[in-house]
Amino acid sequence: MIHAPVTYTFSYDELKITSELLEQLMGYTAPGTCPGPISETIVQVMDMGPELCEIRGGYVVIDDIIVDRENKRIFSHDKWFETRQIVTHQLRRSEKAAWFACTAGEEISATTKNLMQEGELIKGYVVDVLANAVVEEAMDRVQENLAGHMEKEGLKITNRYSPGYCDWDIAEQQKLFGLLPKEFLGIKLTSSSLMQPMKSVSGIIGIGKEVRFNNYTCNLCNDKNCIYRNK
Repeated sequence: MIHAPVTYTFSYDELKITSELLEQLMGYTAPGTCPGPISETIVQVMDMGPELCEIRGGYVVIDDIIVDRENKRIFSHDKWFETRQIVTHQLRRSEKAAWFACTAGEEISATTKNLMQEGELIKGYVVDVLANAVVEEAMDRVQENLAGHMEKEGLKITNRYSPGYCDWDIAEQQKLFGLLPKEFLGIKLTSSSLMQPMKSVSGIIGIGKEVRFNNYTCNLCNDKNCIYRNK
């Protein structure tokens, strides 16, 4: 059974993104290590946030799921996903799945590109980091809401996993979006399986009585550029 989509709209301000978070995502993990000019740019970019972002997120819960641990794949509704070892293991006790998507909107992605083309490389980079933070913070809210709804049914959720991470082929986004309403939240896929707007995420969250919410198993993955590694 495919349940009705659940969607949310978030304002930039309610995400409460801080300059400290952006500094950490840029690699300045110790307080006071971010250079002054970059700190000033971060403040300027954060002030632009409300006008740049159109933040939406949501999910569709599908009751039927088969976790094939031997072949490292997952079946949901009418599709097999080659999720590989890490994702399949983390979802192994799932009884159903929430297929999700979330986006920061088109404007913030376009702003990053325009700033880079105009030679404002540092500002463009900071906008890009802010966009990543917006999507992840918004998706945290979506995930928290999902957890609350499932708790009322006596169910728990796993962490979230996305094509392109944990050895899961990004091309499988084509199948993933086949489980969501057409152009869900205004997100489209290119022929190379990239999302438009670019600052968007999608993936799966396992649901069940016996599932566990585990931190990301970054020690098992070799992707040094993964956004979840910093989290």
